[in-house]
Amino acid sequence: MDGTLLPLGIAPSCCDAVDYSGRKFPYSLTVCVINDDKRKIRAYLSGFPGFTHDNRVWRNMIQNQKAQDFFSPLQYVLCDTAFEPSDIAIAAYKCQAGFVQDRDEQMFNTCMSSPRVITEHTMGLWKGRFPWLRNIRMLNTDETESLERILKYTDATVVLHNILIDFGGEDEVDGPWDIDDEVLSDLDDATRIPERNILEFPVPVGSLPGTRREQLKDLVWEKFNKQYNFQPRQNDSSCNSEDSE
Repeated sequence: MDGTLLPLGIAPSCCDAVDYSGRKFPYSLTVCVINDDKRKIRAYLSGFPGFTHDNRVWRNMIQNQKAQDFFSPLQYVLCDTAFEPSDIAIAAYKCQAGFVQDRDEQMFNTCMSSPRVITEHTMGLWKGRFPWLRNIRMLNTDETESLERILKYTDATVVLHNILIDFGGEDEVDGPWDIDDEVLSDLDDATRIPERNILEFPVPVGSLPGTRREQLKDLVWEKFNKQYNFQPRQNDSSCNSEDSE
């Protein structure tokens, strides 16, 4: 999950036009997108002025407000530090400027970076297929219909993007199944008890926000530290001003 901006090619003529001035463009719309590993857009919410923070858009998404209808107790989305951590939103750890981040948090963020790149690819693929999204030349006025018209066009691009993912033959193969049979032979052992970890259980009722992220961080450190011999950064340059915002 991540937020992005859709630039408006025509300055809005509505009473709150100043709010559409975002960080990167003179005028834009803020969009929050949830994608899967196939780069399909599973959910999104737009219509917020470019000045709106990504986390605010996420708080207004029905997938967040009624999470029990969209996520099982074992499901969650990965996101960056702009989002508030919760049981369904696993955000990267922020690093305060001038401080060295804990090594387990550094490794967690490093492990998260690879799957989160898929989100960046999704945004690029979506906007690349539909240049209209990179310069929306439609006027937004005080009339509700004007913004609704923009959102309907945006809806159409999302639908077409997902259709092209399904039928366009792109990224449909996860990889060859060429694992040696000996590696999987113990799966046929009737006496074998599968190893289970804390992520296979729901977060206990009443747990603090971010409990699932802490569980995932501990598991990453336990399972992958020895395998990858992760070397944490030891200087203050590992934390930049963006992380502290």
